Amino acid sequence: MKLHEFGNNVAKMLTKMQTIYNTLKLNGHTPDSFRRYVYLALKTGPNDDFNLFMDRIIDDIQSGIGFNKDITADELIIAACTKYNNMVEDKTWGKVNPLDAKVLALTTKLEKLEKEGAVKTNAAANATDEKHHVEERRSIIRWRNGVRSLTGIQRRLTAALIGGASTTRPRTMMVSMSPCTHLSTTTPGPRTRRIAQASIAQPLQSILILLEQRVDLLNRHLVSMIFSATFS
Repeated sequence: MKLHEFGNNVAKMLTKMQTIYNTLKLNGHTPDSFRRYVYLALKTGPNDDFNLFMDRIIDDIQSGIGFNKDITADELIIAACTKYNNMVEDKTWGKVNPLDAKVLALTTKLEKLEKEGAVKTNAAANATDEKHHVEERRSIIRWRNGVRSLTGIQRRLTAALIGGASTTRPRTMMVSMSPCTHLSTTTPGPRTRRIAQASIAQPLQSILILLEQRVDLLNRHLVSMIFSATFS
């Protein structure tokens, strides 16, 4: 038992202990060390004068010499109650040790500083998190715009390939320079047009494949960023 469990009221605590002791005694279970339980409980109070009073009695008991060496549990209870009642009457029971008051004040101040520091730390952490989320959202927008841009280029190249393969081009005049700077005009035939279309289509197809790979990579990265921003 502790004195603070009884509002630091010695009489209430000892009454409770005495009741328990009497109950055990009636049932044949008297504890041999009841006196020790009593003085240890009495030492848990906040009053230094009362604790010093208990220390003198405990010294006599533990040393086996002195006036109080043979004090019984009942006598110890009577002595403690008498001391407590007199201190309450003299208004010295609630007296606080100046050193304890300083310790209490410093402890209170330290707790206040720790709380203020925790609040500032949390505010800074929240600001950092918000900044991080803003940057993530901006990155997602940039990546999304990049995907859309590449997708648009991919569609135009695909349309160009399909149009080039299916549309019959009009006959055009090709101008060639002879070594003597003589201008001559020729009209390409179907075979010439097919070769020209093939020479254009092959690079476009290679570019289209690279664009498809790039768009797929960007989409995967975009999904990863959105997932990270959502669950972080």
